[in-house]
Amino acid sequence: MVVMDSLNKEEKNYLLKLAVQAIKDGLQSKYRLPTKSSLPFSSLKEKKACFVSLHCGEQLRGCVGHIEATQPLYKDVYENAQAAAFADPRFLPLENRELPYVQIEISLLSQPEELRGEKIDDRLKQIKPGIHGVIIDCFGRRATFLPQVWQDLPKKQDFLKHLCRKAFLPENTWSDPKAKISIYTIEKIAS
Repeated sequence: MVVMDSLNKEEKNYLLKLAVQAIKDGLQSKYRLPTKSSLPFSSLKEKKACFVSLHCGEQLRGCVGHIEATQPLYKDVYENAQAAAFADPRFLPLENRELPYVQIEISLLSQPEELRGEKIDDRLKQIKPGIHGVIIDCFGRRATFLPQVWQDLPKKQDFLKHLCRKAFLPENTWSDPKAKISIYTIEKIAS
C-alpha cells in the first residue's frame, strides 16, 4: 500500500477554508473556484481524489467524493464540498441556518490497490479494519466505504455486506471470484 504524502498544516487549513467557501458560494448559487495562479500552494494543483463529509453534531449531513484522481485537489475539494452540501441525494440541501453547526471532514485518498489472492480468505486478510477504505466493483456496479465506516461496522463480513448493498449488489457479492475488491488509505483533515 502506497503511503500518501502528507500536507502541512497551512495546506490543510487552506483546504478547509476552501470547503467552507464552496458551501457559502453554493448557498448564494455561485461557483467561484479559485484560479490555479491564485493558489498559495503548488501541492493543491496536483491530481488527487478526495471525499468531503459534512456532519451536524454526530449526524452525517452529506458525503460526496471521487475514488480516483481526475482533477486538481483544490477543485475536487471545492466541487465535492458543494455536492456534499447540496447534491447528496440522501439529504435535503443544506440551509443557511445550518452552516454554523456544520463540521467538515476532508478525506484524501491514496491510489486504490486491488486485492490479490486465489481464495477469498487470502484477500480478506489484506483488509485492515479502521485503516483501509474498501471499494467493490462487480457486474458494472461500484461503491466504496471510507475507513471511518469501520466505527459502525467493525466486522469485515458485515462491512462488506453493507458495501455490497450500497452498490445495489446482493450482499454476498464480495465473496464472488469476479468481484474486484480494492483498498486505500486516507489522510483526514477535519475542522
